This record gives sequence, structure tokens and C-alpha cells, in this order.
Amino acid sequence: MTYEAGSGHAEVYLWEKVSGPGTVTFTPDDALSTSVTVSLYGAYEFRITGTNGTGCTDSDVVEVTFYEEPVAEGGTSDNVCAVLTYDLDATPYNYEAAPAQNWGTHTWSVESAPSGGLVVSWGAGATNPSTTVQVNVYGTWQFRWTETNGTCSDYEIITIDFAEGADAGPDQDLCDVLATTLEGNNPSSGSGLWTKVSGPGDVTFTDDADGETDISMDAYGQYELKWTISGGTCNTDDNVVIDFNELPTADAGADYNVCEALTIDLTGSIGGGASSGTWSVFANGSGTMGASSTAGNTVTATYTVNAADLGNTITFRLITDDPAGACDAQYDDVDVYIEPTPATEEITGTTKICGTGTTQYYYALDNGSYYVPGNQYIWTLPAGVTLKGGGNPGDNFVVLEFSNTGSFTLEVQENTTSPIVCYGPVKSLVIDVSDIPVAHAGDPVTICQGDATVLGGTAASGGASATGGSGDYSYSWMPNFALNNYT
Repeated sequence: MTYEAGSGHAEVYLWEKVSGPGTVTFTPDDALSTSVTVSLYGAYEFRITGTNGTGCTDSDVVEVTFYEEPVAEGGTSDNVCAVLTYDLDATPYNYEAAPAQNWGTHTWSVESAPSGGLVVSWGAGATNPSTTVQVNVYGTWQFRWTETNGTCSDYEIITIDFAEGADAGPDQDLCDVLATTLEGNNPSSGSGLWTKVSGPGDVTFTDDADGETDISMDAYGQYELKWTISGGTCNTDDNVVIDFNELPTADAGADYNVCEALTIDLTGSIGGGASSGTWSVFANGSGTMGASSTAGNTVTATYTVNAADLGNTITFRLITDDPAGACDAQYDDVDVYIEPTPATEEITGTTKICGTGTTQYYYALDNGSYYVPGNQYIWTLPAGVTLKGGGNPGDNFVVLEFSNTGSFTLEVQENTTSPIVCYGPVKSLVIDVSDIPVAHAGDPVTICQGDATVLGGTAASGGASATGGSGDYSYSWMPNFALNNYT
């Protein structure tokens, strides 16, 4: 190095060391400008003294620091596969031992990065020669290892290629669909390919070289697919499992009505992803639900009716089991109305009739009502009887004419008409029709005033008798005064 202490008219100059860690050589030491060489790096003070011919002197001191020139060794370039971390390993410069002036520092920094690239972590620290760097994106990164010692510095750049490995994306659990979009990664170098590993049906890839392609299946079930990246820095593969779950179905049937009964047999069907089903009372029922049975796709159960159910609508629910996977259990409801059995009241009317050709009224009155709206009456007439009135489906009475004698059975059955036809019990009435009896008082008798005679006697002797009718006869004489026995 060459240093100038100033200028003047001195005749003699002298350079000398004031302080410093090593020995000093000035070349020359008696010139205004000189070169100085030291044996050790560090901070030095040099003084120059000038003396003129009159013996006057002056001096000045200059401070000079000698820094050791470092050499940066950042390691070698490299590439890694399927990770976003790398173990950096620089070799720190080995400075001369003290008392050398070595205040050197070193650090890692990013020289270049892919678009959007950031260092997530420098691990043990950017000033640590051996540290693990973590980045956020795949691609080519350049890292600079810089050694600095005072005004001296050196650096080395290494290139690390973070190549993505195959990533097939997260597993998927789907319901009621046979298509989805895959979430594999597309490589920055090389190419990718989707293939089927397993599954019950055929797989259609819209583009099997696209990591994010759409796919469709022709059958429900679990599929395993492989995403392979090859031809670049990384040759890797990764699998993804996708469950295509079929939606369970339940069909409780259409709403319906039933006539009063002790039990109701329920029958429904299940399908899709369901394997079993269960019947239950969802609303209004006061009875007891029996155990459900599943045979194939058919689910049955028996409901025991409670008296409080009559005349009400009960909602029964058929629900499927909750299958594994993304699909939930499904259900369907059916409304069942229970029609009470009509009572069919007893027939009222004359049961014993004397003489043919008479007309009689017969009734089947519900609680005294002449007509129950909505109900019908089925009258069954005996042979030999003529219907003279009533007897229509809405009539709870008939008017009958009997043309013959004998015993006749009249029947009636009440039934509902809406919302369902339900029949009540059959009620009957026996009607006896007899001929009108004819009385014969006997032959005329002539007596004198004050005399007595016997009326009647036997028919054979010309006495009183009767004909016609049926059964035993009873007799009554009229007028009955002055008679000892008028019957």
C-alpha cells in the first residue's frame, strides 16, 4: 500500500510503527510516500516525522486496518425430491488466529426464487453455516453464502432444485354422485399419469395426464387411483382413495286407509346404500309397534292397534340404517287412517203378523237417527216379500209387504263409504206371518126366558170352534156378562 502523510519542505522524513499486532516494513521508510507491509492482520498506527534544515520537526499519525480476505464456500448445488426443505452446509472461512484483526461475519440469503417463493424458516438461523432452510413453493432456488470481514467480502451461490413429488391429493368420501375432480399436483418438470389401482367399476379420466382432471365411474364403491410423475427430477407416485357411496332410499308406500282391526301389517322397501330398515310410529299412534324385519329389500313390521287409534290418522316412518361413509340415513312416511267398524243397529218392527197382504215398516236406527250421513245399509230381503219402500243404500229402513204366510228372516248390514268401505255386523229379525183365524160359535140355540144353556161344546157336536191361523187357539166370548166362563 502507498500512503501520503502530506507535503512540505522537510529535508528528512521517517516512517515508524506506533502500534499494531505485527511487525512492519516500510519501503522506503524515509520518503514522503511509502509502501508498508505488516506480518499480521489488524489495526495499526503509523507516524511520519519531518525535519528541516533548521532542525524544526513535525509529525503526524495515520491509522490503518488490515483485514484478512475471506473465501466463501457455500457447498455444491443440488436437487431434492418431494420435500420443501434442504440442509444447507457451508464451510465458514478459517481466519488466522489472534491477535489477527478478524471480525468476519457470514450469512445465508436468497439470491433468486420462483414466483411467490418465500423462505418459511432458516432453521438454526441464516447466520449458521449448517442449517435447514424451508421454502413454500417448488422450483429452482438460488442461495448465497456471503463471508464479510470489514471491507472485504466474498460469496458463493448454490442452486437447489426443489422438485415436487407425486401428490394424489386428499382422500374423498362422496354421496349420491359418480363423478368428482381429482386434486393431484401437476409437475414443473416431467409428466404425470393417472391409473386405476382398484374399484368395482370402470373409471373415465377426462385427461389422465392432468393432476386436477375430472373423473366419472359407472358403479358405486371404493376406488383407489395412482398418480405417477416421471421423466423429471422426481420419479414418484402417490395413491388416493375415493369412496362413491350410494344414497340409501326408503319407500313406505302410498298413504292408505284401513278398516278397524286388531293389527296393521306394514310393508315398505329400501334400496341404494341401505342394508336394513326400521318401522316406527312418527305421529298420533297409541298402539304398540312390533319388531322390524328386513328380507332383501323388503321391510315389514306389525302394529297393534289401540282403541284410541280408531278414527285417527297414524303416521308411520320407515328409516334406513345409517351406512358408513358420507351418506346419511333416509326415511319415508306413510299415513294410515283407521276407520271404526260401523255398529249396525238392531232391526226394529213387528215380528208377528196376522194375515197376508199387509205392509210393515222396519228400521235399523243409529242412536235413534233416521239417517247417518255417509253410511249405507245393505238390506237382504227374504223370498216371498215385496219391497214397497226404502231399502236403498242410503236408507236405514224398509217397507215390506207379505203375500205369503210363514217365517221370514230380514237382514241388514251397515257400511261406511268414505274414505274407505268398512262393513259392520249383520243384524237379523225373524218375522212370522200367519193366516187370520176364523171363529165358529156353534149352532144356534133357542131357550126360554129365564132358562140357561151351554154355549160352545165340541166342533163335532156342532159346538164352538176356530179355523186358520197357526198354533193353539184361545177363545173369548163377548159380551162377557152373565157368562160363567167367557174364555
